[in-house]
Amino acid sequence: MAVYNSDMLPISVFYKAATESTMDDAREAVLLGHGHGTLCIALRQNSGRGRLSGRKWEDGGEGALLFTLVIHEDKCRITYPLTQLLALSVCNWLENRHELQPQIKWPNDVCFSKAKIAGILVEKEGPFFLAGIGINLWQTSFPETFRQPATSLTLLKGIHRSNLPSFFRDSELYALLAEIERNLGLSPPIEEISRRLMGIGAEMKLHLGDPAQKEELRGNALGLQADGALLIKMKSGKTVAVHSGEIREVEVT
Repeated sequence: MAVYNSDMLPISVFYKAATESTMDDAREAVLLGHGHGTLCIALRQNSGRGRLSGRKWEDGGEGALLFTLVIHEDKCRITYPLTQLLALSVCNWLENRHELQPQIKWPNDVCFSKAKIAGILVEKEGPFFLAGIGINLWQTSFPETFRQPATSLTLLKGIHRSNLPSFFRDSELYALLAEIERNLGLSPPIEEISRRLMGIGAEMKLHLGDPAQKEELRGNALGLQADGALLIKMKSGKTVAVHSGEIREVEVT
């Protein structure tokens, strides 16, 4: 473990070459007395999980950036879920660092067109949020069994690991952490997230709540309301606020 004498993120770092889950590592760290600013990072995780039951983050050990950051609830002064602030931070990092124009697939993915480059999972342990982020860096291909298309920094920018200095991963990580810290301090308005949403104005199909329940809704995405709910305009003209669910189909132009 490395400990830094600073109020900036991260304050302490737990690093593993391989782990079952950085989320579980962060939870264990909190239970052992570590707090805000604790960062658990791994080169590979064997049991990374997704937001919904049965989903997992699949990592073949080819170079994803995998970490969980512990954030005290007092540091979050936003009206919408922390997941969305983290998605905005990933977008800011890709925009400012790599001159890319990502979109947020509500509620917790960062994509290019329909291809996912990053996933976010937030859980709670006492007064702490456990903010898990996985970002595809070096992959050049993905299994056909993936539920949705995926992409990576290598595929988007032609950046290959063999041509980069050994500290590249760490420099990218700390640039992203700086964006997270900046947004925690600024508490950006929901409009900053809404304007990056994938499928604004487009017709989409959503599974509401737990997709296993197969309750569906169709309509056009209008944006986000202040609490982060997705606003959908139905064919009837009625506007519905969706607080939990998953976009299954969307027309992306």
